[in-house]
Amino acid sequence: MMDGNAKKPVIVRNALPEDAEEICRVHFLSVTGLAADCYTPRQIELWTGGMKPKVLLKQLPAEGAECLVAQSGDSLLGFGIILGNEIRAVYVRPDAAGHSVGRQLVQGLEQIGRAGGHDGFLLNASLNAQGFYEAMGYTVQRKDAFALNDNESMACVVMSKHT
Repeated sequence: MMDGNAKKPVIVRNALPEDAEEICRVHFLSVTGLAADCYTPRQIELWTGGMKPKVLLKQLPAEGAECLVAQSGDSLLGFGIILGNEIRAVYVRPDAAGHSVGRQLVQGLEQIGRAGGHDGFLLNASLNAQGFYEAMGYTVQRKDAFALNDNESMACVVMSKHT
């Protein structure tokens, strides 16, 4: 992984307000680096444009969503967001993909959900992430489209898991 953190442990913790800018950076790197083969440049542009610090600092907390980050040393490697039983986001930097960072984030989000009384989880997986979630025990419910704005959407897969 980047920044010489390959041998440092990954710690999953609650996101802090000062993480907002770096979370947005991780989101951009993840989408552009891991999903570009599955979506058009316009879809990627709209998708990456939706993650802003104000969303993380105001909108998500107002909705009751919780955000976790995965950190190694002083580098943020990924983040995840859950609201109730819906996993809203899991993103990792491309150089952290395949190193169990996403797995640790999903497990942390599921733990939050179970603590809130949920025994099943839902999510909209991007096409590039479907195999990851299947490996985590999620099953496909249906193919769908996620609205990026009033005129554009992107293909996704609705998935669920019961624990």
